[in-house]
Amino acid sequence: MPKIVDHDALRADLARRAIPVFQEHGYHGIGMRKIADALGVPKSSLYHYFPTKQDLFLACTEVLEIGPGDPDPDPVTALTRLIARLEESFEGELRLMVDYIGTRAREEIAVDPAMRRYRERLDAALAGTVGADRAPQARILLYGILLERWLAGETGGLDRLRPRIEAVLAAGRDPG
Repeated sequence: MPKIVDHDALRADLARRAIPVFQEHGYHGIGMRKIADALGVPKSSLYHYFPTKQDLFLACTEVLEIGPGDPDPDPVTALTRLIARLEESFEGELRLMVDYIGTRAREEIAVDPAMRRYRERLDAALAGTVGADRAPQARILLYGILLERWLAGETGGLDRLRPRIEAVLAAGRDPG
């Protein structure tokens, strides 16, 4: 009897497993052959699901688990928890993003499908965490906190940032 394969599940699994490979090696620093080797699959199998490295990278943005922060009625606590969770992989994601966009113009980056999808998923996670009306401010705050903590070599609790997070979220709705 032939083996029944759930192709959608296998495709998603390959993309999910490729995320740390991209984070470790960058977009331009690895080819499909080495990705297949790292995933323990034949190159032909990888190409069956992803005809190009760009297709695989876009699929990675589809399966990347951002999700809303831990449920909490307090948006400040929820956002703080989301920032803490995203901080765990921030260095790898930042390096990957910079490598991926390279020297492209802002206009190109703005319409890049992978970058657009990542931002849409992040915005959805933020809307689920702090509400859609505060998601734009929360995104800017999240980027700023993650980048500042990374550049300063900070680790550990985010409790001292609570007043800043409260102030930004209390500032009201996004003006547009």
